[in-house]
Amino acid sequence: LNLNDSQFEYKPIDMPLDVLLGKPPKMHRDVSSKKVSSPALDDAGITLSDAATRILSLPTVAEKTFLIT
Repeated sequence: LNLNDSQFEYKPIDMPLDVLLGKPPKMHRDVSSKKVSSPALDDAGITLSDAATRILSLPTVAEKTFLIT
């Protein structure tokens, strides 16, 4: 935290933020991964055109220019 007085060329406050706020605690994470078994995708009855149409009709994928204000 610095405060400069340009008129008198003086720094009345020149303090490291660690002194003012203290050191924040470090984040500790305990993470483990699990393998998930899922059946193989059966795409025998789906055409590329049908898959593209289905994906593009989802609201999360479809065009969103209407949301811009």
